[in-house]
Amino acid sequence: MRYRHSVAQSAEFLRLAVKRMSQQDAALHPLSYAIWYEYVSGINRDLQEAIDSRLKRDGKLDDVATRTLHDKYVADLDAKTALRIGNSVDHLVGQVSDSASHAGAQASRFGDSLERWGDSLQKPAGTRREAIPGVEDILRGTREMQKAICDLQERLDESSREAQQLRQEVARAREEAMVDALTGLLNRKGFDHALAACLNQEPPLGPGPCLLMIDLDRFKRINDTHGHVFGDRVLAGIGEVLKANVKG
Repeated sequence: MRYRHSVAQSAEFLRLAVKRMSQQDAALHPLSYAIWYEYVSGINRDLQEAIDSRLKRDGKLDDVATRTLHDKYVADLDAKTALRIGNSVDHLVGQVSDSASHAGAQASRFGDSLERWGDSLQKPAGTRREAIPGVEDILRGTREMQKAICDLQERLDESSREAQQLRQEVARAREEAMVDALTGLLNRKGFDHALAACLNQEPPLGPGPCLLMIDLDRFKRINDTHGHVFGDRVLAGIGEVLKANVKG
């Protein structure tokens, strides 16, 4: 097993990795997370040295540098491994987001309790206020605690938003990894994944799934006559037709 960290350790490494990721020019995707997780956790010395060298030379890592570092120092990646990394990141971000929401709710309830406690120490209106030993210190401490809780709530809300944003980026990156950018249809990786899911389903009572294979006749002539830009538009149009009329 490559990673042997506890939940608490991995959550801290997640926080550090996201901070470093957000300082780069590369998109927030599973490959970027993988290299920065191994960097901040200190489990890959060769990768650390390579990243430090790149940062010293270029200042930031772009997508090309990120993929190069990942392929050289981290991955023996196939399609299933890439999806597994994406799922792991998504799950871990979800845990951090849920923890932030839970802590925020607890902080809010504690703040309400402090408010009621502070009010109960005040004398009713119309009565002469007598000096109660230590009451001013208690009230002052209550107000300071309420302010601290308010600040904590704001930080927790911000952390939750950042976690949600990263989760969306992970989901988008995982989806883009299986979709052809030009046509919007599943690429080979996406096809393999969809086919495996289809074959693992219970056999239907009625007609089963079918596989449709099509070929575009004389498409090369379109490219040669009208150019590749026009040819790309034709492919994109065909992709739209297929998505609108073919289920699955």
